[in-house]
Amino acid sequence: MPTIIHRWCIWHIMKKISSKLNGYKGHAEIEQEMSQVVWNSHSKDSFDRNWNDFLLNFGLVDNKWLSDLYEDRHIWVPIYLDHHFWAGMRSTQRSESIHSFFNKFITWNSSLIQFVKQYDNCLGSKEQAERESDAADFYTFQDVYTHQKFRKVQAQFRGKANCITRLMNSALGYSVYEVGEQVFSSIFNKFVVTYDLVAAEVKCQCLLFESRGILCRHALSMLSFEQIYTGTIEQEGKEVTHTYQEQPRRATVGAMKQEV
Repeated sequence: MPTIIHRWCIWHIMKKISSKLNGYKGHAEIEQEMSQVVWNSHSKDSFDRNWNDFLLNFGLVDNKWLSDLYEDRHIWVPIYLDHHFWAGMRSTQRSESIHSFFNKFITWNSSLIQFVKQYDNCLGSKEQAERESDAADFYTFQDVYTHQKFRKVQAQFRGKANCITRLMNSALGYSVYEVGEQVFSSIFNKFVVTYDLVAAEVKCQCLLFESRGILCRHALSMLSFEQIYTGTIEQEGKEVTHTYQEQPRRATVGAMKQEV
C-alpha cells in the first residue's frame, strides 16, 4: 500500500557491526561510537556531521557496508523516521518479539507433537496475561492511559526536572525555546521547542509525541516555564476547570487526545 512506511531493523544492523568491521583495529570502540551516532543524533544535520566524523576518525570512509547504510539512512536511522507515528513500536524489539515468547515454551530440538501441545499453552498464557492486564487497567484512574503507558508518561514528567528552558525569540504568537537536558554533571543535550499560540500547538525537536504519542519532557518543561496548565476547582458546588492561558491550553490538550 502506498501509505505504508517501511523501516529496517536496527537490532540486526547493530548486531552485524562486529562481523562486518572485525578486520579494523579497535572494532569494539567502533561499535560503541556508531551506536552513539545512531541513537544520540537529535537532528538530521547533526547525524550527517556525526556520521562523517565517525568515518574519518576510524578510517572507515571507504567501507562499502557503511556507505550503503548511509545511502539508506532514511529507512533505519531513528531521527529520519521519528516524524512518523509508530505507537511506541521499535525495530529493536526482537528480544521482546514472538520469537522470544515462544522460546519460553519450546526449544530447537522440540518434536512436532511437543510443538503442537506447547503452542496451545503459549496461546493460553498470552490470553491470560492480556486478561490480567485489562482487569488491572479497568479498576484504576486510567481512563486515558494503561498502566504501561502511564509509566512512560510519568518518566517524562520526572525527566522534566533535568531540563532548563529559555526563550530564544517570540513574534506574532510564535515562540521558540531552547531546552537544555542535563545528561551528565556538565553535559547538556539541547532541543528546540516551538509553541504556536494561535494554533495552540507545541512541537519538540525530539519528535517523541509525533512518533509515540507521548508529550516529551522538553515540551513539558516549556509548558511549565510559561505556566501553561489547567486545574480543577470547586465553585458553587460544581466542579469546573480553571485554565491559565485558557484557550491555547484547552486546544493543546484537545489536540493531544485527538492525536493519541
